Amino acid sequence: MEFLQLSAYWLSVMRRVSLHAVAFGVLAGGTAATIVLLHDSDAWSEAASSATTGILAGYVLFSVLISSAETVSASWVARRHGGAPTGEMMEYPCVREVRIRRQGDETASAIADEALHCLRAADGMRFKQVTEIENGLSVSGSGTRAAARMDVVSEGSEVVITLETRPPWRWKKLDGGASWGVARDWETRVRSTLRPSSAG
Repeated sequence: MEFLQLSAYWLSVMRRVSLHAVAFGVLAGGTAATIVLLHDSDAWSEAASSATTGILAGYVLFSVLISSAETVSASWVARRHGGAPTGEMMEYPCVREVRIRRQGDETASAIADEALHCLRAADGMRFKQVTEIENGLSVSGSGTRAAARMDVVSEGSEVVITLETRPPWRWKKLDGGASWGVARDWETRVRSTLRPSSAG
């Protein structure tokens, strides 16, 4: 079963990197053809053959290496949480939500401080911006493996904490499950620290 899940994840990564793999293959093929023509400007047939070989080799090399590396990394992260990598690990932002029942006159800010402490422990998070939102606050920052935004909102007798994580660089389409792992680490810490019996 795990082998099938790993294979499905690997194929999903291959589909996601296919355009980049084609671009890499074209670059490799163009380089190979250029080298042939520099040695013999009339060797167009050999250059075309070298270009075709370079495109195919570049595509396969890029896609297989990246897909394998991503799958190994995601598998390691997933196993830490007792599972196998799934497509959810490639969806950004990764979203987790925890509901905490307030006790007495406890404020959302006090609960937010504890949740922020859990996030620092999960990924050494550095917080850069704190914004007031309706009935709560929003905090954003970045760590060693992921960027994050955490919203803490009061809803009656509960405080709802929502965490969104994504790769530190928005152009990254894959991060080996790092964003998902940070979100899960944070959720585990919050549920074990902030009254697990009332965390929803």
